[in-house]
Amino acid sequence: FENWAYLRQPLKHDFFDTEPQRQEALASQELIFGVNERLNHKGEVLKALDLSEVEQIIAKLKLMDTKRVCINLLFSNKNPVHQNQIKEILLKENFEVFHSDRTDSSDEIPAWRQNILNACLSGTQTDFLNELDKCLDHFSLSRNDVYFLKSTGHISNYDHNNLTAGLFAWSR
Repeated sequence: FENWAYLRQPLKHDFFDTEPQRQEALASQELIFGVNERLNHKGEVLKALDLSEVEQIIAKLKLMDTKRVCINLLFSNKNPVHQNQIKEILLKENFEVFHSDRTDSSDEIPAWRQNILNACLSGTQTDFLNELDKCLDHFSLSRNDVYFLKSTGHISNYDHNNLTAGLFAWSR
């Protein structure tokens, strides 16, 4: 299923085309690694996660000097058992991890795209938050005292896995 996200990319042209082409994926195929775990559509484990596969992927990521990792597993919105196992291992290896906790959608693509965007924006967001922390220190406040406007029009505290939510808040 490593190509599943690419296959779900929208077509470049919305109208009929004799040679339809998909938009480019948000992540390079060379940076997508699969694991042979399987959950069914109900979240029941069909094939358990092989932790040795995860260790092999971590070795590749370290060779590539990767800092941020997105975890996107099919049907993890129904049962995050494998996602959580991988997340804990990656965190212990000092990777910045992005994943979805969404359980409200049967379409996983928006969550996958959001994970990739959050990972891409993380460095900029970190710079912004460091500057914000300097200002907050001046007023003896912490990041928990600050609320961010989300794209839904609601406010919330900082959420590492939802960086993109504030980008489009102005439209609400």
